[in-house]
Amino acid sequence: MPPATKVALWLCLAATVVIGWQLYQLFPLVVWQRAFAETIVKGFSRPSLKWPELVVGMGSLGMLWVQWKQQRSARLLLDDHWLKLDSGVPWLRRWLDWNLSLDDVRSGKTPLLLNGTAIGSNALWMFRVGWGLSGLRRFQPAAWIPEGASGVDVPRSPTSGTDPDDHPPHRTWGFVHWGHPDNAAWLQQRFDALPLVSALRQQGIELPALDRASDSRAGVDLLRYGRLRSTLMLVLPVALVLGAVMQHLARHQHYFSPWSMSMWAAIALSLAVLMGGWLWRDAPVEGMLRGDAWSVRMAQGIVAILVAVVVPWGLQATPLVVAKWWVTPQSVDFMLDRDHNRLVPEPGAPVSKSVPLDYAAPFWASQDKGSLHPLPVRAGPGGLWQQYDVEELNGRIAEFLDQQKRTLRQQPHARRFNT
Repeated sequence: MPPATKVALWLCLAATVVIGWQLYQLFPLVVWQRAFAETIVKGFSRPSLKWPELVVGMGSLGMLWVQWKQQRSARLLLDDHWLKLDSGVPWLRRWLDWNLSLDDVRSGKTPLLLNGTAIGSNALWMFRVGWGLSGLRRFQPAAWIPEGASGVDVPRSPTSGTDPDDHPPHRTWGFVHWGHPDNAAWLQQRFDALPLVSALRQQGIELPALDRASDSRAGVDLLRYGRLRSTLMLVLPVALVLGAVMQHLARHQHYFSPWSMSMWAAIALSLAVLMGGWLWRDAPVEGMLRGDAWSVRMAQGIVAILVAVVVPWGLQATPLVVAKWWVTPQSVDFMLDRDHNRLVPEPGAPVSKSVPLDYAAPFWASQDKGSLHPLPVRAGPGGLWQQYDVEELNGRIAEFLDQQKRTLRQQPHARRFNT
């Protein structure tokens, strides 16, 4: 690794440590202790969360074990007709092992695609050779060495030796720009010298050049389909921007009865079906390979799901903003119920729902039990919903917290205790 790269990595590590320390110092120790206890202890004590967390944890450990086992035991077997992978993972070989017919590759029945982009100090490790409809069958040429070889003399990119020929010819401040013609030619030579690439060439299998890897990776041009193009370049960006604007404008507005999960699911499912049906009318080009046609259909499904997720996000806040602009608020007094951490409307008030208090605990602790706190309340058209405004309340809370800070600053020698 070049010295400049090492210095940059050490600076990144130092910056990460400093940021982490600042985040740690941002809150008192009791806050971290409480968060740890609630996350770990209480989380595992609740039956509703115990099994999902256990399944996720076991699944993560299983994936790490499979990766470790493959790195130790996986073997590629190459002969005149086949390239076979023996993953070495018991119980999973049915799904992990594969056989690639070299005869199909030579005849053009199974085209090989070179995927990857030359980045980083070990650029050859970024390239993979794939085939098939799913793209799950692939191998990494730079990761394989002949059985029995030590790996020391195997060409890699770049090595840590002192020989100038072992490094790219052009560097800028210690960093390599692989787009430079000399560096690209050097990288191609290293790729051609990889043991697996050389062995495949001896069997009559020529892999694409590295400069054509991006073309192979690009696959189908989804923007040639009008409905997909308009959705990706117009519908999704506009929905995202408008949703963010609506969320900002409605930041002080809250429903007394928030949307239920069934309503969210119904709206998202309806949008996904409608958008999917509209996109599906753009059929893949006639004569396209089955794998490319499958890619188009998959892209249409993913885009429909994205629309079904992004649109309700902004749609939920839109009624709050509309009522804020067009409905005159009515001031309603709420009584503080500290026993249940909520604000309860006074008897005879036009609303019956209470307001939960899940923030600013010091402020509410300083208020008298049963004290009155006015909140602006608005009703949606036709009384479909009711919403309350906390902008003025948040201002009073901010003033209280500022006053507390000023009081502490005026008593620099006062002893402070954490409960």
